Amino acid sequence: MVLLDRTASLGLFGKMPVAMIDTLHLFPETYAFVQNVTRRFPDMQLQVYRPHGFSAGQKREFDEKYGADLWTSDYSRYAYLSKVEPTAHALDDLKAQAWITGRRRSQGGERKELPVVEWDNGRLKVNPLVNWTYEQVWDYIKSHHLPYNPLHDRGFPSIGDTMTTRPVAEGQPERAGRFDGNRTECGMHTHNKMLEDLREEAREHGVPFVIPTLKCDICQEVNPGNFWEQVIDTKHDMLLMFYSPFCGHCHRMAPVYEEVGKRLRAKVPEFGVARMDIISHSIPLVGADAGFQLDAYPTLYLVRPATVSGKLQLERYSGWNNELDA
Repeated sequence: MVLLDRTASLGLFGKMPVAMIDTLHLFPETYAFVQNVTRRFPDMQLQVYRPHGFSAGQKREFDEKYGADLWTSDYSRYAYLSKVEPTAHALDDLKAQAWITGRRRSQGGERKELPVVEWDNGRLKVNPLVNWTYEQVWDYIKSHHLPYNPLHDRGFPSIGDTMTTRPVAEGQPERAGRFDGNRTECGMHTHNKMLEDLREEAREHGVPFVIPTLKCDICQEVNPGNFWEQVIDTKHDMLLMFYSPFCGHCHRMAPVYEEVGKRLRAKVPEFGVARMDIISHSIPLVGADAGFQLDAYPTLYLVRPATVSGKLQLERYSGWNNELDA
C-alpha cells in the first residue's frame, strides 16, 4: 500500500501498470481488499494474472485438474503453476524492463540481505522499501488512512494462500506464519536455522522471542522431568508427538492429532496421548537410550509398554499423512 500511495501521489499510475498474481487460493478477505484498493486508486491500471488457462474464481477447476492436495504433495509444482509462471507471464505481457516490489530486509529470512536493486532474468528488480521496518509501514498506512487487509487485525502480519498462512503470536517476526506445503514435516536442520533467524530478528527489533502455543486439551505435556514417569514407565499404549510450535506442519497436524487421540480414548479410555515441545525441551538421555530419535518435526511414536526384556516397543511416524488421519 505504501508503494501504491506513493505512485498515486507522483501521478505515475498513467505510466506504470500494477500487476497482481491471483493464485486462485487467496483468502476471501484478500479479494475484498483488492476491491477496496481499486476504489481508493481509480486511476490504477491493475492487471491480474492467474494460473494459465484459469479465470477468476476457478479454484475448484484448478484443484480438479491438478489435485486439491498439490500444494502438499508437490509444492514446487504448485508454486510454479500458481505463482512463478503467472509472474513470468505478467512481466512478458507488460514488456517490463524493470519492476518494483515491496520486499523489505526487516521481513527476515533470505530477505535480510536484500539489495535495493537486483538484476533478475534480464530485468531490473527494484526494492525501494528495503530499509523500511514493519512499524514504519504501519505508521504510513495509518497516517495516510489507507485501506488494509482485515486479516492483519486477526493476527496475520503476512498474508498469502489460505493453506500456507496462519496467525502468529504477538511479538513474533511477521513472516513466521508463512510456510510451504510441500512437506509433511520440517527438516530439523532447516527448521533450526529458521529459529536462529527468528531469534536474531527478535533481538534486532528489541521484542521478546515469543513461543506460540498449539492447543490440545487432551494431551499430556511431557518434559525431561516427567519423561520417565509418563513415557518410559508407561503401563498403557500411548501416542507421543515431538513437535515444534514454530513448525507450520505441526500446526496443521495439531487438530488431527487431537481428534485421533479422542477417538482412541473413546475406544480405550486408558490410552495415553502425549506430546513434547522439542524447542523448549530436549529428549533426555533415558529417552535416547530407549530409542527415541528425531530428524524432523513433527515426529510421532506409538509407544507400547516394555516387554519382559525391559525395552519399550516403538513404532515411528514422521509428518502427518493419511495413515494418521485413518
